[in-house]
Amino acid sequence: KLESYACVVDILGRYRHLIEAEEFINKIPLKHGPA
Repeated sequence: KLESYACVVDILGRYRHLIEAEEFINKIPLKHGPA
C-alpha cells in the first residue's frame, strides 16, 4: 500500500504538481510504531 502512495507522489512530482503532491502526502494515514 505504501508503494501506491509513492507512485502517486512520483506522478504528481513528474508533472510539476508539487503542491498537490504535498497535500496528498499530508493526508496519508500513517501508523506510528517502532522504527
